[in-house]
Amino acid sequence: GDYKKNKAKKVSILLPYFDPKHDFPIERSLVEPAFICDVVFAGHYENDGRLNAIENILYQGIDLKLYGGGWADVINKLPKTSPLKRFNNVMPAIGEDYRKAICGAKISLCFLSSINQDNYTRRNFQIPAMKRCLLSKKTEQLKNFFLENKEMIFFENYKEIPIIIEKYLQDNYNIDNIAEAAYKRVYKDGHDVSTRMKYFIQEISNIK
Repeated sequence: GDYKKNKAKKVSILLPYFDPKHDFPIERSLVEPAFICDVVFAGHYENDGRLNAIENILYQGIDLKLYGGGWADVINKLPKTSPLKRFNNVMPAIGEDYRKAICGAKISLCFLSSINQDNYTRRNFQIPAMKRCLLSKKTEQLKNFFLENKEMIFFENYKEIPIIIEKYLQDNYNIDNIAEAAYKRVYKDGHDVSTRMKYFIQEISNIK
């Protein structure tokens, strides 16, 4: 919208993508025990309510692992009663460790950055490519990419996250089906890096 307001003659969106060389499934049974959990969030801290959301998940006794930048300083300042105090020196999971962190969980959690005004993020394509069930903030764009409750689970507000997680953790078969369906979807719809680059090249070649 901003580009068009500034009289751009042609505007195209290059969507986020996954890289099959790095974003691929690992059987949970082959992941080291240190990464095994029911729920994982691997992402940065942002002051948008995600801290309280994760606290509430932990208060429900759900087995969650946390990775990402910016968490350590914030957790340090929390009262001793916070369940987040169990995480000492939270660090980002990078490369192979990121893949293990995602594949070691039954459900991955995805918040969207309010700072970036995100309607989707790379993780919305990356995690399905790892064949893992994703619980993400609901947006109209994501609903156009993935079938709700069949290819991706969505939440509308942070308070309902623990309820949704508890519901789905009772049915591993459904979790696996969602992960499998999302995996097929991201390949079928061409959300991989090669297809994105073909689109990018085509858009450039169409400019007169």
